Formats: sequence, structure tokens, C-alpha cells
Amino acid sequence: MESILKKTRTIFLIKISTLTIDFISSVAIARYLNPNNYGIYAVIYLIPSLITSIGSFGFGPAIIYHLGKKKVNPTKLFTSLLLLGVILGSVYYFLLNYIFIDIINSLIIKDKFSLSLLKISTLYIPIVLVQKYIRKMLQGMNKITAFSLSSNLLLSILRLSLVGLAILVFDSGLNGIIWTILISNILVNFSIFLLFKYYGLLSFKEFGLLNKNDFSSLTKFAFKGHISSILQKSNDQLIKLIIFPLLNTSQFGFISLGIQISNLLLTIISSLQVVLTPKISQSSINEIKKLIPKVFRVLFVAIISISILFVIALPSIVNNFYGVDYQKVISISYCLIPGIFFLSFSKIFNLTLNQMGYPFLTSIVRSTGLITNLTLVYFLVKRYEENGFSISLSISYFVMFIVGYLLFYKKLNF
Repeated sequence: MESILKKTRTIFLIKISTLTIDFISSVAIARYLNPNNYGIYAVIYLIPSLITSIGSFGFGPAIIYHLGKKKVNPTKLFTSLLLLGVILGSVYYFLLNYIFIDIINSLIIKDKFSLSLLKISTLYIPIVLVQKYIRKMLQGMNKITAFSLSSNLLLSILRLSLVGLAILVFDSGLNGIIWTILISNILVNFSIFLLFKYYGLLSFKEFGLLNKNDFSSLTKFAFKGHISSILQKSNDQLIKLIIFPLLNTSQFGFISLGIQISNLLLTIISSLQVVLTPKISQSSINEIKKLIPKVFRVLFVAIISISILFVIALPSIVNNFYGVDYQKVISISYCLIPGIFFLSFSKIFNLTLNQMGYPFLTSIVRSTGLITNLTLVYFLVKRYEENGFSISLSISYFVMFIVGYLLFYKKLNF
């Protein structure tokens, strides 16, 4: 437990630095664009992010699991994932921009902004799909600090630098802000390649593709867990996209910013997840039984303490940094806080079940959240507008917590 806490502290410090930089970027973008354009920016970023998450086919957890169990050759895995990411990302880009664009416009966008912006933003898909695969290899090979520095801190520094150039030097508007996302992720990909070379994680003599049996094993594990991932992304992102036609762009921007600010509370859990994932994949059932209760105690104290500070500081943060135009973000964030508390524990349940080889159970947990959100969101948004979405999402997180708790303790026989 001590080594996990030490690594978690390191990752937490990196996360805090990352969040500080991301906060500055967020404030700069929000003030530069105004609520209406910020809402357009949010949905333009959401669409490729959702496609990338769902279209990754769940290979992230599968990569960590197979590397942890030493079931695949790392060099052949790297080559296979790089090729897979490029091919899938290119296919998604073509389908979105040349086959389904009219359908997306008629059902969701409804001519609220120029489709040329979407064409630029979807270049994000192949870039980040490759990044998702190769950075998970760093995590699976236990290069935790390198993983966090490259995929979190470096990305944030690059994005802030490019946002500063787009606003202060070029005054390039919404179009320029979109390009900052693309360029920063391209540079991060190059940095991850360099990390593999620096740590000597790949052998040039072994370059090639995974054999049929290894790729089949990886794919089967990935697809089982991917159902769970789709359900989670649908609950968090797809439903937000579905309700876009019910709101104006400013209201959508308030929701996106409210979720972004509230997710600051997940800093601790995300730090723990980075450290716990490879640890659990290499542990026995008895070791997991001893470890998880200790994690829960630390997590409970930390989340409660940060939540109290968050509630007190939020009005000042929004008014002083983002400006009075974004005051609706305060009530949205307050509605999300209880849900995020329960989501923090649900994530530990799901992570443990998944790395123990029970991805189907995590799918059950997340499906209950999705069903709950789908059932409530339309009526709550109609009644309470942007606050209705955050209320519905919080309730779905609570349901996930209850179901995850029951399955987790039953499977581990506590």
C-alpha cells in the first residue's frame, strides 16, 4: 500500500499541475469565445472525442492486462496498435465527413454552426486514437510517471502555449482554438515515441505484427470490456450530444464547463486509477481483498475534504475568473457534486472487476447508469433546462454505485 500511495502522490502532483494549467486554458478560451461560441467549441470537441472513445474498441484495458500478465511481445504489440490506430482513425474520419455528415447535421447540429469546423476537428480522431493505444502501453509497462507526464502535463503545457498564440498573437477565433487541440496532440504523440526509445521498451529486432492467436486474445478481452466503455461514454457524452438540439449553444456551453469544473473532484480517483490498474492486474484475489478497503478509506476522506472546499470556493472561481456571463455553471456544478462522489467509488469497483477478468460485470454496472439517465434526462431537461442534465447524470452515478457495490462485494466474497 505504501508504494501505491507514494506513486499516487507523484501522479497527484502531476495532476494538480495539469489541472492548474488546464484551468488557465479553460478561462482563456471561455473569456475569448463568449458563452455562445464556447458552446459551439464544446460540441465540436465532443463529437470526435466520443467517436474516438467508442471507436477504440476497448483496447486500453486489454493492453494493460496483457502486458501485466506478459502475454504479448511489447514490440509487436506497439507496431500492431500503431497500424490499427491509423487505419481505424482514417476510416472514422472518412465516414463522418463524407457519409454521415448530413444525418448528423439534420439530427443534432441543425445548422447551428458551420460544418467546416467539424471537418477540421475530426482530424483529432486518428491522432488521438494512436495516442490512446501507445500511452496505455506505457501504463501497462509500469512507466507510470512517464505516462502521466506525457499524456497529461505535457499535453496541457502545449495546449496552453498554443492557445496563448491563437488568442494573443494571431487572434484566430474559434477556428484557431480548434487547431490548438490538433497540434498539441500531434506533438504529444512524438514525445511518447521518444519515451519508448529512451526507456528501451522496444526491440528493433522484433518489429512486426502480433500473431493471430495473440491478436485474437487481445481483441476478445478488449471487446468484452468495450461494451462497458461504450455504456460509460454513452452515459457521460452521448446523452449530452443527444440533448444538444433541446438547448441553445450557450446552455450547452454551461453544461460542458460545469462538467469540466466538477471533474476536478475526480483528480484523486484518476491518480489512484493510474497506479492501481497495473497493480491489480498483477495481484491475486487475496492481495486485492487487503488492498481495496485501504484504498476506499483514503479515497473517502480525500473526496469529502476536497468537496467541501470546492463548494465554498466555486462561486468565487466562476465569477472572478470566467466572468458573470457564466454564473449558471455554479448551479450545474453543485448538482453534479453528489454524483461525482458516488462515481469515484464506482470507478474503483469497475477497475477491479475489469482487471480481475470480469469486464461483463462492469458492463452491467454502467448499463444501469445509462438506462437511468436515458429514462430521466428528457423530462428533467425540459423541466429544469441545463440543471436538469446534471441532476439526471448525478442520479445515474448513484445507481451505478449501488449496483457496483453489490457485484463487487459478491464477487470478492468479502
